[in-house]
Amino acid sequence: MIRAVHLALYAHATKGRPLERRKLYQFVPEIAITTLLLLVAALQPTE
Repeated sequence: MIRAVHLALYAHATKGRPLERRKLYQFVPEIAITTLLLLVAALQPTE
């Protein structure tokens, strides 16, 4: 949730700045993958 808010704020702050917005788009896949991995790890049952 925090990462989504951070990306949304960064996207809003870089409105009208194509170079900075391109940098944001480069980070989106990495952030999505790491967030998904953290979610999967958190939902794994412990033995």
